Amino acid sequence: MTTDFVLTRSDGVNTWYEAVSVKPAEKLTDKRIAEKLDIERNWWQLQGVPFHLFVMTKQNQIQSKNIQWVTAPVRQGRKFPTDLVESALALIFPGTMLTEEICDEFVREFKIEHDDALVLLKTLIATKMVDVDLDKPIADTGILNIVKVTDFKVVRHHAS
Repeated sequence: MTTDFVLTRSDGVNTWYEAVSVKPAEKLTDKRIAEKLDIERNWWQLQGVPFHLFVMTKQNQIQSKNIQWVTAPVRQGRKFPTDLVESALALIFPGTMLTEEICDEFVREFKIEHDDALVLLKTLIATKMVDVDLDKPIADTGILNIVKVTDFKVVRHHAS
């Protein structure tokens, strides 16, 4: 069998498994691989487990690399104060921008290190406060196509 992942899924009430096989697009034309995938699909089906085939294309490789790049700080537990996030979002606008220019502005405005500025930018993207086009390589080019910036404001209540 060539199952790459068996996922444990939950909707908060029920838990179930799903099997995933990952194959490069060019391998799917091989008759023997297609036969093996069909056997694998049938086996999982008999177990009552949904089977999915994920076809690895150049496009989803780019998307995957981008997602991995922007989510690294979040996966490492990096967090920023709410007021810094609010201020950073106010400096970003839809359109094409260089990551270096955004980070330089963060460094100037917030007096933070360049590495922290990049982590802040990645965090804003990873948490979907800044929506970017993931179809073009970001880390390799340093170019961000910003689609949307969340209007993020914290409502503050002061004691009277």
